[in-house]
Amino acid sequence: MPLVHAAVDRLFEEGHVRLSWQGRPLTGRAGPYRISRAISP
Repeated sequence: MPLVHAAVDRLFEEGHVRLSWQGRPLTGRAGPYRISRAISP
């Protein structure tokens, strides 16, 4: 899973995905989370 976590971290940092849990946005990957596409400007 380290490769997956690294990929999620990079996509999040670059603004390609958003992370949330139970409908609340997260500021980073910690504990359980859901991944969604970031809305393009």
